[in-house]
Amino acid sequence: MIKIMKKLLYLPLVIISLLSCEDVVDVNLRNEDTGMYVVDGTIETGSAPYLFLSRTVSVTEQMQPDWVSGANVQISDDLGRTVTLVENDSIPGFYTTPEAIHYVGEPGRTYTLTIADGDETLTASEFIKRVEPLDSIMVHPSERGNGIFLGIFMYGNEPAGKGDYYKWDFYINDTLLTDPMYLAIASDELVDGNPIQDFELLTDFHNPNQPSERLLPLGASVQVVQKSISEFAYNYYMEALNQSSNGSLFSVPPANLPTNVTSASGKVAIGVFMARDISVSNVVIIDQDIEEQLAKP
Repeated sequence: MIKIMKKLLYLPLVIISLLSCEDVVDVNLRNEDTGMYVVDGTIETGSAPYLFLSRTVSVTEQMQPDWVSGANVQISDDLGRTVTLVENDSIPGFYTTPEAIHYVGEPGRTYTLTIADGDETLTASEFIKRVEPLDSIMVHPSERGNGIFLGIFMYGNEPAGKGDYYKWDFYINDTLLTDPMYLAIASDELVDGNPIQDFELLTDFHNPNQPSERLLPLGASVQVVQKSISEFAYNYYMEALNQSSNGSLFSVPPANLPTNVTSASGKVAIGVFMARDISVSNVVIIDQDIEEQLAKP
């Protein structure tokens, strides 16, 4: 503890010296990494697979993806069942199954994504591990903030055997929360085989004097989707969280996120292909009974 305190005492001096530095640095931006394939593909139980395909562009160009059209995209499982994804007519670089074809993920199957574009072939594989059903969710005041904020809590069981990884998606009034600050993931390392009771997934932090900032206002509907993810996907999300904190003195060095996509030519590709099982929770409506449980700020 003494060593930690000593380190903290030096931080103001470091910050002051950084703020007082006014040297102009010319950054030599390299373009070696432009034109790399960027893959964002998913297959889940209960929904059609999809893929977004693009190439990296120079930071000096407009921040608009270089979408890849006309690729041959297939997904196959370990039983040999294959589907060819087709590009959306109005969204370049977005591929999904034709409307007449029903092809969804199944727990216990390994899925392989294959992309052929010109002379390049990209592949990625993921296994869908069965997710434990989500028993229920509740919304009630959180101990974080002494009861003035609502939280979303889950109940369920964690199966015996380490190596389970989870992701939770939140739907408020049927709208998915997509901001990275709402990314919720976990491993079973510390809870393996135990019942999960009143586990807080999300806290509605906001300015108590600005009720309009509430994520969970009176009358809102709340639903959670619990997903099984692979160890690779868990590490991918953890690295994304670490990268999102860049800019502080304790930031990790900036780097590309890990990828499970490989190219036949040996060129670097970035992005990820994920395969997930899902369990959908009950819907909770924030009513007056829940509202009256909140402490006054």
